[in-house]
Parts: sequence; structure tokens; C-alpha cells
Amino acid sequence: MNHKTLKKLLKIWHFELLRKRKKPRLSGIEKILKDLEEDVNLVKKLSNIKPFQVIYTDFTRIKCLAGTFQFIPFSDRLTKRIIGWSLSPHADTANALAGYRMAKKYLRQKKISLSNVIIHQDQGTPFKSYEYVGALIKDGISPSYGIHGAKDNPFAESFNGHFKEEYLDELSQAKTFKELKSLIKKKVKDWNSSRIHSSLKGRNPDKFIRDILKI
Repeated sequence: MNHKTLKKLLKIWHFELLRKRKKPRLSGIEKILKDLEEDVNLVKKLSNIKPFQVIYTDFTRIKCLAGTFQFIPFSDRLTKRIIGWSLSPHADTANALAGYRMAKKYLRQKKISLSNVIIHQDQGTPFKSYEYVGALIKDGISPSYGIHGAKDNPFAESFNGHFKEEYLDELSQAKTFKELKSLIKKKVKDWNSSRIHSSLKGRNPDKFIRDILKI
């Protein structure tokens, strides 16, 4: 998708977010997704993805002694870094927005232009809410959606699987929500600053960012 097409798409998003509808069968956002069909996936045709150009996200369940909770990481496609995350008992809009705000803070700290960032997710209800989409659009970020569920969000699925495979034995022993959240914070730090990734030529994400991107 070229720059002009993307700008046109963003104008459509913004317009529909402002429209008032009376008891629609579909929400304004759901109607856009349906009308755009394959074009809702902004990353499908991208090549030579740049650092912090494409951020993937999705909810994943974390089961522990305290119960089952919903973890939502925001991870960069190229550097593999978790730039934001949140944990809650619910896979809802509030949880998604909390993770997004952390991701946005990191991008701004690194002086990444938000207008060049795409966040890709599936079409779960929280990701189609006016609050979530409105926050992304307001900040200049382009929302991207899969239309075939997990099949169209393979990076997020793979990431969630690897993260839980790496740390779930310890996370599963948490006896309270507070303990689980503290453990996840430590594991995210380990993932970013210590865990070696073969795709990063034997470096952890933070070292890769320092060595290659100089930021």
C-alpha cells in the first residue's frame, strides 16, 4: 500500500470515528473493516520492514495459582523488543489501552515518529472499540487488522508462544495477581535485555537496537 492510499485510509478512519449513528447493525469501525476487506491488513504487502515500523499485539492467557489472566504485549517486528504490555483479568479495551500507552511512551522516548508506525492485530472486540482505535488515530498511528484470525497475525502468535514457553513454569507459580504482574515485569526485562535471539545474530533486542540503530 503506497503513501497516498494509506493517507486516504486514515482520512476514512477519522471521518467514521466522528460520525454519529443510530443503533447500527455494525459499528462504524466494523463497517469500515468489512468495506475495506483485504486492505485492512496494512502489513501484508510490506517489504523491507524498518525498526519500529510494524508493532504486533494480541492477548494471551497466563494461568497461575491465582487464576487466569490476560497478558497483552506489544512487540516490534524487526527488533523483537517488547515495547509495551499490560496484564488484567480481562481481555478488554482497558487492558489493550494500558499496553498501548506503555508502547507509545517507549516510541516517544526513542524519538520514533508515530505517524510512521503501524500496529497490527486481529479483529477482536477490544481492538475494534472506538476508544482503542480513536487513541491510535489521534496519535497518528495506523491500525492494521488481520481478516483470518491468528493466520493473519502469525508474529504475535509466535511471540506469545515463545514467551510462555520460556517463562510459564515460573509464572504459573504466582499466588496473587500482584505477584504475577511483578514476575511478568521481570521476564519482559529479561526478554529485552538478556534473552538471545538467533534472528538478531546472537543478540538481545536492546543490544541489537544499540548496535544497529544507535538509539
